[in-house]
Parts: sequence; structure tokens; C-alpha cells
Amino acid sequence: MDTEEKLHTALAILTEGKYFTREDFPEDSEDPRPTKREWQDIEAWQKSEKLTNWTHSLAVSGFGIGVLRASPTNKPVLSLRVYTENGCDLKPPQDITIPHFDTFTIEKVEIGKCVPTSSESEKIVPGGGCKITVRNWGGTLGYFVGKNDNDRDTFLLSNCHVIANNGIVNGQSDLAIFQGDYSSSNSDDEVAQLSNWVPLKFCDDPNNYQNLVDAAIGKIYPCLGLRYDIPHIADSENPIKGFRKPERGSMVRKYGYGSGLSCGEIVDVDFMTSSEFFTDKDEFSMRRVGFKKQILCVPRPCPNEPPSPGEPFTVKGDSGAVVVDEDNYIVGLNWGGTGEVSADGSLDDKNEINGVANNIVNVFDKLKLDRVITGN
Repeated sequence: MDTEEKLHTALAILTEGKYFTREDFPEDSEDPRPTKREWQDIEAWQKSEKLTNWTHSLAVSGFGIGVLRASPTNKPVLSLRVYTENGCDLKPPQDITIPHFDTFTIEKVEIGKCVPTSSESEKIVPGGGCKITVRNWGGTLGYFVGKNDNDRDTFLLSNCHVIANNGIVNGQSDLAIFQGDYSSSNSDDEVAQLSNWVPLKFCDDPNNYQNLVDAAIGKIYPCLGLRYDIPHIADSENPIKGFRKPERGSMVRKYGYGSGLSCGEIVDVDFMTSSEFFTDKDEFSMRRVGFKKQILCVPRPCPNEPPSPGEPFTVKGDSGAVVVDEDNYIVGLNWGGTGEVSADGSLDDKNEINGVANNIVNVFDKLKLDRVITGN
């Protein structure tokens, strides 16, 4: 295995616990799969207090792989990362040794708490990046997509927690999706009907990161005129070109109804994190949902715009916005952000500074999508 393959395997062993088995270990002639006895040693290490005392800490926001910021060689070196809330005193070890495998550097990166970025109502202009609502919850219309088994219909793409009640629809698979504010008495604002979704898997086990996507689609009603623009990102002269795999280090943009245009850099494409989502038990019941293979975006100044220190990549209402690279390919689907420290040093969940997004390739795979529809 090369360095990055070893890091991916180490990340899975470190975080997924019983969900990563000996059979999941990559088979390689140079690095053979551990024997059953060796795997018992690895499992014992996974459960050791020395490890779980910090991996299970409430201050941990997630795990991933990133470029080591303090590389002793001044060359780009990848390392394991533990992401934490801002200002926490958690001190993970500088390196870990997985029995019968290898030793890995650990870098602590403070990004804040990870929270979904859905919101409640306010009006916004129509088109890609506009506000959509189901009942009282609002988010962003990402873009228009097509399914590989349906050449006739056009679908809007957004988050499961925005348009499909986290996948807990209780038989109400015909939920109406509104453009702008929700109004049960005004069907003129209806633009689509919930069509397909990937239910979120709730699990209180801190070693459970089984969700890849927070995604759903709605079938656009026939005969509706569609704008294929995304403000400040795509139009008829500079359209969306399609979708592709995100790359660490690439510059990206998104337009959400909450924040408008924001720009950033992908610093991790292996981000593992968890957040609290509403369940169907009652209005205030929330449970943990763990995600793996997510994209972590940090804010960067937008081209041709004056620098804005502290400008967030995502805020409330941006859930469902697509993340677009410099070549106008969609690479991610934004669903959340990480909290930032406010002026008095406390955590301010209203100002999510970093963005967390699904890998768009996984979104298309899970929803059986095969194309972006641009109107051209």
C-alpha cells in the first residue's frame, strides 16, 4: 500500500471500530492482511482507554486526512487529522501506532462544532441557489439533475434533511416542495414533489460513521420554466459542465440562499464527522448521525472581490447548495458547517465558518443519477 492507502485504512480502523473488519483490510502482496490473531490485537487496541479517552471526547468534531501544516521537510505531507471544537483543551497524541500495521502522525485542527445548515423561512430570488421549503423547514435548491432510468423528467437536488424530513417521511412520499416560503394554502408556489431520498441512519455509537450522503431529489412539475443559472457562478455563457470527483486543494464556490456567494478551498476529502438531526419521535427529539468520506471546505476570498476576514463558507439556510470547482463542475452537496468562536470566546452556532459537503459522486451513485441538466 502507498502512504495514502495506509492513511485511509488507518482512518477506518481508528474511527469505524466494529464496522471495519479484518476482511475490509486491503489485500496486498507487500502488506498482507493481518492474521486473525493479529486482528485480535488491533481490536483490543481499538477498545483501549488510551485511545477512546480522546477519540470519544465530546470536543471531537470529526476525523480526516489532510496536509500536515507543520511538516518538518517543508514539503506536502499527508497525516491523520482530528478536528475539534474551537478553544478546547483536548490533547490527542502526536502519533499513534496501530499494532501489526504502522505508526501515523496525528494533527489536531480546531474547526468548531458540526451542525446542519437548514433554516426557517425568508424569500429569495428563484433559480439555482434559491430557497426551497417543505413544511416549515427551508434550504437551498442545489441544481437540476437527471436519472439514468428516466429521460423525461427533471429533478431538483437538495438535502434529505431539507426536503425529506431526514428520510423519515412516514408514508408521505408525496411531500410538496415549495420555491420560497412554505404556504399550505398557495399551490402556485409548489415546484416539485419529493421523488427519492437516502434515509439518514441514526446511531448513538461514537464509532459509527455509516452515512455517505444527506441527499434527496424532487420531481419538477411539468411545464414549469426553469432557470439554469446559479448566481455569480453559472449562466448561459458559463454553464455548469457536469459533475466530478472533488480534489483536495482545489478552490470552490457555492451559492446558498442564506449566505449568497461564498468561496473556499477543499482541505479534506476524507472528513469523518457526526451531527445531531431531528427524529420522528417528537418535535425536539434529536439523535446522532455519523458521516464518512465528506468534503471539508475552509473559506477563502472570492476572485475579484475584496478580502473579508471571518467571512463564513456556509450559514443557516445553505443546506442543499452545490459546491462548484473553478472549471464549473459540481463536486459537492453542502449540508452543514462547523461553529466558530464568537468575540467573547464562546461557541456561536449561528456563524458556521467552514463548510461540510457530500462527495457529489457518492450522491449521484446513491440516488441513481447520471447527469446534470443545464438546459443547453
